[in-house]
Amino acid sequence: RVVAEGIESEVVWNLLAAMGCNQGQGYFMSRPIPAEQLPMWMGKWVAPGKAVLVPGVTVPA
Repeated sequence: RVVAEGIESEVVWNLLAAMGCNQGQGYFMSRPIPAEQLPMWMGKWVAPGKAVLVPGVTVPA
């Protein structure tokens, strides 16, 4: 698995995905948010292209 940090645009994400990166984080996905807002964010965020939320990751209720 390849994880990229600091992804700031969809263009960069698509470039990284084309190079085999399959996970990432950065302002493109979300600015920093309080932990209690994470479940709501995960329920609303739509991953572009081949991006996906990591399978098997769960958020405690």
